[in-house]
Amino acid sequence: MATETDIANRALQRVGTERIAAGALWTEDSKNASEIRACYHILRRAELNRNVWRFSIRKCALRPINDFTSKQVTFAAWAIGTTYAVNDVVVGSDGLIVSSLVDSNVGNDPTSGPDFTHWTAYFGSLIAQEYVTTWLIGTTYALGDHAVGSDGVVYASKVAANVGNDPVSDAVNWGVATTVNSEDDASKTDDTSFYAGEIVYRGNVVYLSLRNDNSDVPPSSKWNVLESATVARLNFIYPIGAGPQREVTTKNVFRVPNGYMKLAPQDPLAGSSLFLGAPGGLAFKDWEFEGNYFTTRDSRIVVFRFAADIYDPSQFNPMFVEGLGSRIAFEVCEPLTQSAAKLQAIASEYKNFMGEARLTNGIETGPTYPPEDDYIACRI
Repeated sequence: MATETDIANRALQRVGTERIAAGALWTEDSKNASEIRACYHILRRAELNRNVWRFSIRKCALRPINDFTSKQVTFAAWAIGTTYAVNDVVVGSDGLIVSSLVDSNVGNDPTSGPDFTHWTAYFGSLIAQEYVTTWLIGTTYALGDHAVGSDGVVYASKVAANVGNDPVSDAVNWGVATTVNSEDDASKTDDTSFYAGEIVYRGNVVYLSLRNDNSDVPPSSKWNVLESATVARLNFIYPIGAGPQREVTTKNVFRVPNGYMKLAPQDPLAGSSLFLGAPGGLAFKDWEFEGNYFTTRDSRIVVFRFAADIYDPSQFNPMFVEGLGSRIAFEVCEPLTQSAAKLQAIASEYKNFMGEARLTNGIETGPTYPPEDDYIACRI
């Protein structure tokens, strides 16, 4: 498995200069290390963005944004004295959101090295959906949160820090929710099933689903409590033509996952076995991307397939490693050698290596319609 220093040294080998000490790319005080540090992540992202690399494919379950039950998730910054459980999510000092790979994770800085042993990149949703269920006396509800009363009616909290107030009998702190119900709105009830990685909140507690087809009411063993995470109401203006899910005449809005880089084919094998060139009847996606959001007529959950910003080199395809090393070599050749001949040779190597990488791991196309068969068309 390659490391960041391994990739840097492959670049320096091509340039023909002294290599960096093992594991010392981010710490070594040398011109070679300094030049590569200055361009490594910029070039890594650029090369990742060239193709939908198979090693970078990830999936995330997304739900449409609703201005009453969707909230923005904020993950806490990593703290040196905090013990993290597996699947806990924090923000490193470099701003990257990471998830713990192990239990009893304490004192392991995710940005030191960086640490790929204890942490991995988080490629999940940044929007939490409210899990609306029966009111509980010990749950603290925020302003606008919902709960189902003992009479089966959904109520909305009128105040912040609302705890211990029965919505059925307390009209001061609770009101009947006129925009939320358990059947046709974005709120979640006891019979709702969640995908692995989805995030919900109840009151002031945030949960991450640990498995697919998760119909447990949180908390349970199927949910991980994200104790350091907080949620806040969205400061959000809907794009033109889109609106809350309850408005059936408008499109819905989805937030792309954390680490999203580019769209991958959503169903790359669909329509691959058509009979005699007959039309496949595949429906085109109406997704329109605007910044970190996309709009669509889809009103239910979307299992979103995308190419992610992978920065753990142990997950790279070996040919991609060679291509990235060549690209870095091309960038640092001039300041390290001032040799035009070497620069030209490295440019040729880069073209070859990255071309081979794209052939082995970077070609993934969606379905294409074959020509419509004239005989079938006239018979129809």
